[in-house]
Amino acid sequence: MSGRRRGCLVMALVLVAMATYYLGRLSNKGSSAEESNVIISFELNRLGEGSRRIIRYATAEVFLDGVYVGIADISGTRFNLAEGVYDIRLEKDGYLPDEKNVRILGNTQQHLSFTLDEDK
Repeated sequence: MSGRRRGCLVMALVLVAMATYYLGRLSNKGSSAEESNVIISFELNRLGEGSRRIIRYATAEVFLDGVYVGIADISGTRFNLAEGVYDIRLEKDGYLPDEKNVRILGNTQQHLSFTLDEDK
């Protein structure tokens, strides 16, 4: 195996280990092991539009406590989170991010809605 290939393989293994650590830390956060279904949805505010255009499909990146955890669809995406307090941030190219500090209660279903304003 060439040195370059070996280096790429090592980097991939390090990234997998880091992702496993952070996702495990997030799922075990809080004082209870009970998980909740959290549905994250958002809307897009576009500047300078006289009439609102309906946007049927869009995605945004989701970050929990600064760690990327996946993609949310505009209509809502389900995440399983342990009970605890989280900083949840949504980001999309061309829009200002939206961030909320939320308390997730154990063994419940919660809906969180975000608004992303178009960047000037």
